[in-house]
Amino acid sequence: MKRNVLLLPLLIFLLIAAALLWQLARNAEGDDPTNLESALTGKPVPAFRLESLETPGQYYQAEVLTQGKPVLLNVWATWCPTCRAEHQYLNQLS
Repeated sequence: MKRNVLLLPLLIFLLIAAALLWQLARNAEGDDPTNLESALTGKPVPAFRLESLETPGQYYQAEVLTQGKPVLLNVWATWCPTCRAEHQYLNQLS
């Protein structure tokens, strides 16, 4: 009985370690969980009209994205910590 009690934490540790190693090996083979395909890839940009945050009364429309210049359209939320962290870097790009 005492021996079983001592082996149980070791067994749990080994199972967790094996699961972590399996996940690392799976990601090393190219199974990247952050690589998600979008249903909108290759389709035209939907029509939109967004007011500028810097210049009230100025609007951006979908036609801005088709003028032949690269455009970065970042959609984010104030409650998203990752979005807030990347905001300063995107401001440096502008």
